[in-house]
Amino acid sequence: GNIGVDVCLRVSRRLAVHLEPCVPVRVNHAGLAYGFGTSVGLAYDFSEKALSPTCAGRYFLTLSGGLQVQNSALMRRASAADRLGFHATFGVGRRFTDFFDLKLSAAYSKNTWQVYYGGQRMPAQYYALRLEGVLDVLRLAMRKSETLSRFGCGVLAGPEMGFMLKKDLGYSLKKHYVGL
Repeated sequence: GNIGVDVCLRVSRRLAVHLEPCVPVRVNHAGLAYGFGTSVGLAYDFSEKALSPTCAGRYFLTLSGGLQVQNSALMRRASAADRLGFHATFGVGRRFTDFFDLKLSAAYSKNTWQVYYGGQRMPAQYYALRLEGVLDVLRLAMRKSETLSRFGCGVLAGPEMGFMLKKDLGYSLKKHYVGL
C-alpha cells in the first residue's frame, strides 16, 4: 500500500499542480518493508463547469512523475544516487462532489534493488493499475470558505494490482501482486 497525501495547488480555472509525498509499505513472507517517494504532476479539468460549486460529473486527467527512494535492507548501505528511482502515473477520474473523486490510474516505476561489488546495478520495474477514492479533507472542512477552489489536500485509498520484474545476475524474478 501507499500512505501519503495529495496536495492540490490550483494555477488557473482548469490547471492544478499536484504534490504527492507517500510511504509505500509492502508486507509479504519476508516481513514488512517501506520506502519514501514523492510525485509532482499536473491535472487538467476538461469539463465546461470548471470550479463551479456543483461540479458532480466532471471528468479530469492527471499526469505525474517524480523520484522514489529504495529503502530495502539490501540498499541501506548504497549511495544516495543508487537508491533513487523514477515513478510516473497517468490517471482518469470523475468528481462526484466538491470533496470526493474516483480515479483510475496506471503507474510505472523503476529503481535499483541491489548493487553488487564492482558497481553492477540490478534493476526493478513495477507496473500497476489503481482504483483510488480521493477524499479532499481540506475542502470538506472548509466547505463554506471562499478559498475552497484554490487549495486541496486529499487522502487516497483503493485497491492496486500490478506486476513486478526484478533482474539479477542469472535470472529474472517476475511476480504479480495485489494491494490496498
